[in-house]
Amino acid sequence: MIYIVSTLKNAAHAFVDSYKFHKTQAGNFSLFNNDAMHLIFSDSGVQNARLATQALINLYDITDEDIYLYIGACEDCSIDEEGSFLQVDSSIYTSPEDDSFGFYDAVIHSPAIKNFYIFKVLSGHFEAEEEIEMLLERVMEKIAASLRSSQ
Repeated sequence: MIYIVSTLKNAAHAFVDSYKFHKTQAGNFSLFNNDAMHLIFSDSGVQNARLATQALINLYDITDEDIYLYIGACEDCSIDEEGSFLQVDSSIYTSPEDDSFGFYDAVIHSPAIKNFYIFKVLSGHFEAEEEIEMLLERVMEKIAASLRSSQ
């Protein structure tokens, strides 16, 4: 199963539309799911990301095959192309001021989680729905390729 935490409202909506998610609630958070994925939308802020991630972790039994994924904005990353994304090495990118730190903090304190990834998207270009859907396709393809190479 793939579990996604996102602070990007437009990206969350693109996931919902592309993957035919159904909406439910998980505490104060909107939870979207289908047979293969669960997505929780977190407002910005480290504490919101931590609480949303923890809510997702608490709802489901964790298996070795599960993948936890964070997708957030990056305003000052070293990304060359607008709309591009960057897979962040979570072992070095744990700035306590960044939203992704909330996700990172929640998953590392759950030893059963073996697979987690942090993706940052160059912010400022989330208006065109087509661009977002293309970006999400690339993110999901990169994750699939990464998983194939690690097996």
